[in-house]
Amino acid sequence: MLKRINIVNIDNTGAEKFKNQIDWKECVVCQAKTREDLQCPADNKRRDVDVGAGYQSFDACIQICCAMNWFPSSLNLEQLNKGHGIPETLQKHKAKWHKSCRTNYLISRYIVRKNENILLKLRKSRRLRLPVK
Repeated sequence: MLKRINIVNIDNTGAEKFKNQIDWKECVVCQAKTREDLQCPADNKRRDVDVGAGYQSFDACIQICCAMNWFPSSLNLEQLNKGHGIPETLQKHKAKWHKSCRTNYLISRYIVRKNENILLKLRKSRRLRLPVK
């Protein structure tokens, strides 16, 4: 099943202008109620993975999107960062997302990894901390 995505314009700070607050009980990406189950990294039962690892990974994808000035969907970045960073805010609110919504952001990582010039620029500017292949 194909899912339509909206590409939005962001201002120079990378913060989308929103009037609505995030409903933390819904998907933080689309804020829609769908039949698709929500995934919550905070509910991860694996002992070998840090509780915040899923939120850190999602933050890395958001950083890439900001650096590329490309977003696969509308995100309320101001609400996602309440002063201590996006991963901490997401973890504090036990943020959830649809797998398909998060996959749209994982695509950004794939795009960057395919273009080594962008990846090197991001690393040199210290705007992105991704592990080296």
